[in-house]
Amino acid sequence: MPPTLSISSDEINCLIYAYLEDSGFRHTSFCLRNEARLDVSPNLSVPIPRGEAVTLLRKALLYSEVEAHWRKDGASMKCTSPFSLLRPHVCDCNISETPVSPVPTPRPELFPPPPPPAPKPAVNGVASTEKRRSTSQTDDRADKRPRTKEPEDMAIDSPPPSVPAFEAPPNNGNGNGTAVTGAKADTQTPEMAPAMITDPPGTKPPEEVKITTLRGHSAQVFVGAWNPVIPNMLATGSKDATARIWTIDSDNSDNGVSSKCLEHLAEGQEERDITSIDWSPDGTLLATGSYDGFLRVWKSSGEPHATLSGHRAPIFAAKWSPTGRWLLTGSLDSTATVWDVARTPAGPEQVFKCHSHCCLDVAWLDDSTFASCSMDKLIHICRLGLDAPVRTFTGHTNEINQIRFSHDRSLLASCSDDMTARVWSMDAWKDDEDAAIPGLPSLSSLSEAGEKGKGCKWVLRGHTAGIGIVTWCPPSSSSRALLATGSFDNTTRLWDARTGSCLRSFELHTGQVYTQSFSNSGLYYATGAGDGKVLIYSVKTGKLLWEWKCQGSVFEISWQKDGKKIAIGWDWKDVAIVDMSRLSVEVD
Repeated sequence: MPPTLSISSDEINCLIYAYLEDSGFRHTSFCLRNEARLDVSPNLSVPIPRGEAVTLLRKALLYSEVEAHWRKDGASMKCTSPFSLLRPHVCDCNISETPVSPVPTPRPELFPPPPPPAPKPAVNGVASTEKRRSTSQTDDRADKRPRTKEPEDMAIDSPPPSVPAFEAPPNNGNGNGTAVTGAKADTQTPEMAPAMITDPPGTKPPEEVKITTLRGHSAQVFVGAWNPVIPNMLATGSKDATARIWTIDSDNSDNGVSSKCLEHLAEGQEERDITSIDWSPDGTLLATGSYDGFLRVWKSSGEPHATLSGHRAPIFAAKWSPTGRWLLTGSLDSTATVWDVARTPAGPEQVFKCHSHCCLDVAWLDDSTFASCSMDKLIHICRLGLDAPVRTFTGHTNEINQIRFSHDRSLLASCSDDMTARVWSMDAWKDDEDAAIPGLPSLSSLSEAGEKGKGCKWVLRGHTAGIGIVTWCPPSSSSRALLATGSFDNTTRLWDARTGSCLRSFELHTGQVYTQSFSNSGLYYATGAGDGKVLIYSVKTGKLLWEWKCQGSVFEISWQKDGKKIAIGWDWKDVAIVDMSRLSVEVD
């Protein structure tokens, strides 16, 4: 081995430990940490990107492929036989003339092969991304948040010096989305396979925009939201058990940034992630949901307003009602709770126990009606004052990750690990006089849902892996209702929700897509993924307008209300503020 290359057993132990932690094997990682004495290892403090072990093994397979197929004359061998970590490679083409490395003798098995796993109950669907478990009820819950994704970028150096940074006080070419024509979604439509864009096109250089890095968090930044009333106020939430409220000068200058730290848990506690964050409509209060099961409400000044307990498992969603009268949460304890924050003391108004498994997301229809989705594959429409759902949508065959109402509240979009998104009509029964609430049917009208599901307008097919995010495009000059989906197959898609047609497929990411966001004007569409890329497209043309690459994974993209800035939360514990007003783009 050349002197510049070295591998120590301690490095291997730390790499395996990081893999076990990312995969949720807490007991195994605990044993390894103690037996390998990693607490005294200098390598334990080295930041290891998510999926690093898998990335290195993938590169080892690529080296094995080169080693097996290399020819002295430079010709390539047309071998289609796969490479495996556990099995020797046998070429399926004539290689008698080609000297290749000998196939290693299969090693003897140390352990007999395990018996085939028993099929899991339908209610225990498992997503593609793993998060730490908290209670016995959620032990089989694999989180939708990025933990075991596989970033392609292995670098762990500091951010580029060209990116200015603000550090908070320690205490406190052209690329077009592949157009899909003639494809429409329904319950039986075969999967669409638009042509892949293999080479990222040239993009406008980053020097055309000003990027400021906000530093203060000590772990990954998962969530963020701009204040809807105070344009330059941003809230972010991190794995370090803190949220921060940043105030940024309009010129994005480095000296014009202040930060207030909102502490959630004492240092040393394990389950500390901030999982959700939402501003009240008037911008005066900030709600944060945490993995510890507490809902916290803060004033925009950073002072605590209320700490609300009641959930027995992590909170995965926290949403203010349209008027700000109520606060809604969904938890892995399978409940959704409406909170009255205005009264003194603040407390729960009503607890809804409609789901049989973890509640993963919630969304308001109006100030008294909301939707919730769950690992039980159901979407319930609930109303304050009623214990039972007034409507239940069925049809998904795996856990439902996210739900969103269209801006006119006539449609509801959902996405699932069953690799489909669905569009549900909210006014299919507006003339039903027996409806429990205006526009919604009584429970008796749901007896014949069928495979498609009563009220399901479209089933959107085309992704080849679970869909983790679904987002409506704000209304613009176009009369179409546009919907975007982001998947663990590394792609995003743009759909016409009125016809069920897939308009474009964006396939420039090489990592699983974690976040997407539209500008409030409806003109721009941004995506972020495990490959560390932020891509911004024109909604009208599908043209790639701008690309930025950072270290690690991108978890959050949030557009400022006026569209002049975007906030990016990523794996390097930082928040990047991009001044989009300095980027010259062409929409038409």
